Amino acid sequence: SYTVTVDKTAPTLSGISVTNPYFSPNTSYSSINNTTIRYTPSDNIDSSLQTEVVIYKDTEANQARLLVPSLDRTAGVEQNEGWDGKTNSLLAYVGTLNGLSNFPDDPYTYRIKLTDDAQNSVSQTGTIVVDTVRPGGTISSPAAGSWQRGTFAISGTASDVNINYY
Repeated sequence: SYTVTVDKTAPTLSGISVTNPYFSPNTSYSSINNTTIRYTPSDNIDSSLQTEVVIYKDTEANQARLLVPSLDRTAGVEQNEGWDGKTNSLLAYVGTLNGLSNFPDDPYTYRIKLTDDAQNSVSQTGTIVVDTVRPGGTISSPAAGSWQRGTFAISGTASDVNINYY
């Protein structure tokens, strides 16, 4: 006798989070020079799920990095997929890299896709930003080279494309 199981339920993704959604691949500060996408795959039947994690610019045709190329991941176990924002020869980026060793400053979309043995699937996307440009700033008061004593005010301006994040 045989038992047949009909599975019409898609896997689920939970616990999705990103460390350093804004990161700078060209900095020496290890706390912000990469990003990690965390997630937990699960399914009602399968203990292992085919998993793909892709990073792309604008559309999936502009794939920047294939972090997980259709690998099996254990259901119920948190996964951590890291990206350093650097280019390499493993994937030809469809876009303009201009000979850079890092991907250009811009927002990128990540997509996590899970597929179970019955070919039910679920996908979820999010955004991460490569930001290699340092913030700018000027101090307008006190004047450069002046001496101050006691309590005094410092005035100036700061600017950065992503200043609302920092």
